[in-house]
Amino acid sequence: MIKKIFKNWYLFIPTIILLMAVGDLDYGYYQVLRIVVIVFAIIFALMFKAFKNVSLMVVMIIIAVLFNPILPFYLDKDVWVVLDFISSILFLISVFYIIKNKRI
Repeated sequence: MIKKIFKNWYLFIPTIILLMAVGDLDYGYYQVLRIVVIVFAIIFALMFKAFKNVSLMVVMIIIAVLFNPILPFYLDKDVWVVLDFISSILFLISVFYIIKNKRI
């Protein structure tokens, strides 16, 4: 399992950037965060569709909608901190699910 985790290190990118977003960073960071999160959320949703895991697919679609850069949601910083943290946990759970079910 450890070997698979190191082999798939890139899957942890959204988790890491979402945890970093809890801090007080420049607005540009949050714009990049939205793009990275939506890309990974869409990729993960497609993977979950292939795995036939509808619940995780729906979770990733909700995250993609929430973080979309085209029609962004404008919420208070305190709300975003909570959403960033919850989303990072959901991505982490998703990564372990993908690694466990991926044929590598």
